[in-house]
Amino acid sequence: MFLRTHELARFARLLLQDGLWEDRRLLPAGYLRRMTADPADTSAITEGERFTYGYGLGVWLDRSGMYRMDGRYGQYAVICPAARAAVTVTAHSECEVDVLEAIHELVIDRLT
Repeated sequence: MFLRTHELARFARLLLQDGLWEDRRLLPAGYLRRMTADPADTSAITEGERFTYGYGLGVWLDRSGMYRMDGRYGQYAVICPAARAAVTVTAHSECEVDVLEAIHELVIDRLT
């Protein structure tokens, strides 16, 4: 997808709201549950801890039920259902692991 930051944020919010937008179902609830169910094992990845929790249906899984969509060079939408929050970042970074760690340290860890 080619999305601007605010468009990616709206999509992340749609996921956070279980596929509902202004009381209209835009995404099937079963699809959203399937996104994080039955993940592929990624524990052997050595790139960074955030990549080792598994890969679902188009999303990377994280601890405590969080998941994220990744784009190249630092584009992220991190969905944190427990905190009812979605964090969207668009950046240009050659070191994606550092960007992910910064997102967690500066925002996500303070919400949970």
